[in-house]
Amino acid sequence: GHARVGQDSPLWALFMGFEHERIHLETSSVLMRELPLSVLRRPEGWVRDHPSVPAKDVFTPREGVDFPANPFLSVQSGEVSIGKPREW
Repeated sequence: GHARVGQDSPLWALFMGFEHERIHLETSSVLMRELPLSVLRRPEGWVRDHPSVPAKDVFTPREGVDFPANPFLSVQSGEVSIGKPREW
């Protein structure tokens, strides 16, 4: 194994940089999914889809079949604490 990387380690900033970049990529992908396809373009360097990929979406996922039902749950109000202790 290796030593645990905690907030006092010089590597902590590097790992936070990885996480920060991942968050930007995730945010961008969500924003792009909300755009109409007419305004999106495939970058020139990206390979084309394989010929077996259908021209249009042929799969409509169904709740309870293709993904679990995810109903809203009532949660009693209360006090919360954000963050974690430094020694976590």
